[in-house]
Amino acid sequence: MGCWPARGPAVSLSAQETPQEPVDVIDVVLDIYPCSLPPAYELPLYRELTRRAPWLAGDPLVAVHPVRGARTGEGGLLLGGRAKLVIRCPRDKLCKASVLEGATLTVAGVLVKLGTGTFKRLQHAPTLYSARVVTGHEDESTFMAQVESEIAALSVRASMIAGRRSEVANEGRTYAAWSLALHDLSKDASLALQARGLGILHEVGCGILHPAKTISLDD
Repeated sequence: MGCWPARGPAVSLSAQETPQEPVDVIDVVLDIYPCSLPPAYELPLYRELTRRAPWLAGDPLVAVHPVRGARTGEGGLLLGGRAKLVIRCPRDKLCKASVLEGATLTVAGVLVKLGTGTFKRLQHAPTLYSARVVTGHEDESTFMAQVESEIAALSVRASMIAGRRSEVANEGRTYAAWSLALHDLSKDASLALQARGLGILHEVGCGILHPAKTISLDD
């Protein structure tokens, strides 16, 4: 299967990149047929994706966005007809990603059918937000120092506000996570931060930044 055409705010493969975009990263967007994902679906989903598309594993620019849906009483996720699977990855992997279109995944025993796919370019915004950022540190001051170090390494400037603390379980370990808002960003800084992400565990939905119209730290 070949590369996908762009839809909505996406741009075609032949379009010229703007010189301000520091890293060529896109969001691959796949429809998901209605189903119910089990609790703690993130790691089983990532493992199934890397089984189908092994190139996803180990790439620091790959991130799997949290799937949006309604929480069930058992802690699972009920997906309706508009659910999407979004994978952030280098643009030169777009054609390889198309192998996931129409695939049926087995996620912790649940069959998850993927539909058609497209891609979208990153959109700059002065405020970025992530509901869960993990650095491997357990106290907020050390966490913030690590985030500041990562931002400085990208040679960008940002104001930061950390919000609610939560926990993320992965590979038998529990990690501390904080919601985080970055604001007063230039266009270059916004795109660079989205392309790289922050912290660790991007494969299970942590550290992925996206544009936010308002700062909400308790989502």
